[in-house]
Amino acid sequence: MTAVPLSSVRVYLDTSALKLSVQAIEGLTPVDQTVNWGGRELTLTVHKPEVAHPIESINNAELKSEAKLLPQIANLAQEGAIELVVQNETLVELWGLPSIAGKPFFGAPLKKIQAPFEYGRVVFAAFEDAEKLQYDFLARIKDARFIELQKGCGAYQGTDPPPRNQLLDAFHVWCAEASQSKYFLTCDMSLVRYVGKQKRYVPAVRVVLPSQLLAELQ
Repeated sequence: MTAVPLSSVRVYLDTSALKLSVQAIEGLTPVDQTVNWGGRELTLTVHKPEVAHPIESINNAELKSEAKLLPQIANLAQEGAIELVVQNETLVELWGLPSIAGKPFFGAPLKKIQAPFEYGRVVFAAFEDAEKLQYDFLARIKDARFIELQKGCGAYQGTDPPPRNQLLDAFHVWCAEASQSKYFLTCDMSLVRYVGKQKRYVPAVRVVLPSQLLAELQ
C-alpha cells in the first residue's frame, strides 16, 4: 500500500490554537536611552512596544505543554508538509485581540476555505455587538448536519439557546468537514474530551490536540 504524503493532509485551525499563537502588542513601555548629540550626552525617554506571549502566561500545565507544540505544527506547514486552513468566522474571533505583532500562527501559510453553504452577513453595525451578530447568525442556521454537530460538540440544549463557544465549535467543525480536512486542531481540551465520548454524533474529521496531531503525523 502506498503511503499518503503529508502534503495531502489538511488541518483546520480552531480559534483556540490561533489565539495562543498570536503575539500581541499590549502597550508602550517608557525606557530611558542615552544618545550622543553634538558631543553632549542626552538622556531621552523612548517608548517601546510591549509584546505579550500568550503561551508563557498559561497557568494550566497541561494546556501550556500542548500550546508549546504549536510552533512545530507551524513549521510543518511552512515546509509544505501539511496544509493549514481556516474559515472567516474563525478569523473574526481574532479581531477582539490587542494589536497583533507579526503574523498569526507563527507566520505559517493559512488558506481560507468556504463555509458549507454560501452566505453573506452583517459583521459590524451601529449599536450592535459583533459577537452578538455572529451568534445570532449561527443560531439561525437549521441545517440538519449542523444540528447533529451541535449535539456532538455540546452545543445542543434542546429548546434553550446553545452556548456561544460550543456553537462556534460546531460551526468550525462543520467547516472542517466540508473542506475535506482530516484533522481539526484545537487547544480546547474539554472539546476533545466531549467529542471523544461521542457514539452517535461523531464528526467526519479528527478533533485533536497538538500532541495528538504530531503523534499521528509521525
